[in-house]
Amino acid sequence: MAVRNRLFIGLFALAAWSQTSDKVFYFSHLNSPKEMQELTNVVRSIGDIRDASIDVASRSLTVKGTADQIAAAGWLIAELDQTGSVPGAREFLFSDVQAPRVQIVYLSHVDAPQDLQAIVNVVRSIADIQRVLPIYEQKAVVMRGSPAQVKAAGWLLGVLDRPAGPEAVSAPLEYKLPATDWDARGGLIVQVTTLTRLQTPQAMQDVTNAIRSLSDIQRCFPVSSQRSLVMRASDGQIALANWLLKELDGPDGQGTKEFQVGGPGNQVAQVAYVNAATPQSLQETVNQIRSETQILRVYPFNPQRAVAMRGTADQLARAQHVVQSRQGQ
Repeated sequence: MAVRNRLFIGLFALAAWSQTSDKVFYFSHLNSPKEMQELTNVVRSIGDIRDASIDVASRSLTVKGTADQIAAAGWLIAELDQTGSVPGAREFLFSDVQAPRVQIVYLSHVDAPQDLQAIVNVVRSIADIQRVLPIYEQKAVVMRGSPAQVKAAGWLLGVLDRPAGPEAVSAPLEYKLPATDWDARGGLIVQVTTLTRLQTPQAMQDVTNAIRSLSDIQRCFPVSSQRSLVMRASDGQIALANWLLKELDGPDGQGTKEFQVGGPGNQVAQVAYVNAATPQSLQETVNQIRSETQILRVYPFNPQRAVAMRGTADQLARAQHVVQSRQGQ
């Protein structure tokens, strides 16, 4: 009888917790409709709350949801309805097995809205965390996911929230994703590299494209405001990417440099420095290499007047004949 009574009490408490109710929250500091809508979007997405409506005239937000959802909405509003914020992270726990952790990270060195949005996009892809939203006025990032996802995303935000310039960290920084929480096929190494010589957005995009092409790294993104490259890959892919960065983000090179990739056909990655007069001439060299060698992964890199490619030893030997024939053109 006692066990049955405890079961009934537990079921009654669960039913009460899952019942929905309405609550009205009044904004203390947010004034513009844009700011109120931004916070409402966060409440809806992070709290899984569909029924949330703003009243701009009364500066209020009406939320309908379970006790858990309303508690989350109240916490989010209390945190984000502020005139200022202290850098760091705040957390809220949901009673949800799949995505129990909510975290707000306040940034110190990311000022422009487009830079904040770019960082949010990178975090979303690298950490496999879909619910990540920026709050521009507060320079904050709000996210919800599993403990492993939030921890990885928090590390990445901490690395990217730093002053840009010569004093920025130049050595690659790594974070290893636990195999128990992540699919190894997507790569378990997250790396952030500060570029030393490549400074323009176009140069950063060019080196990103070269790395994606030669290393088969799908998740590789430039963060222009921080002069950084963020990637997630396997150990072997990271090793090849680091070699490419050493060549393409280093001093002007000469001759030909190689990296043994292995795999089917015992492939080799190669960077050939070409004395090309113009970007158009460099592209023509790439086109001729593709035509005469059937190398699919060949990419022009204009900042260094170089060609980055990957193929078999025989293909690369034929590519070298093309490079030599076009020197100075």
